[in-house]
Amino acid sequence: LRTAAGRLHEDRTSAAAAHADQREQMRRLMTGFLERWDTLTILPDPDESVAEFEGILVALETNGLHELESEWRDSLLKLSGN
Repeated sequence: LRTAAGRLHEDRTSAAAAHADQREQMRRLMTGFLERWDTLTILPDPDESVAEFEGILVALETNGLHELESEWRDSLLKLSGN
């Protein structure tokens, strides 16, 4: 039982540390996004704002922004070559 309790304690400690690390990485990602889009009033809080950030992601994917960016880049390269 002591061995099992010790392992359980180590696993819980490890899981809590991993959770805290992932939460901090998410907060940094949100902060970086908000620095580029300073007109948004969302807080970079992984616990409170995930749904709002997911909504933005869905809107960007729906509008095909990544495809437009690729087309813009190709057009810019072509124009700069001319």
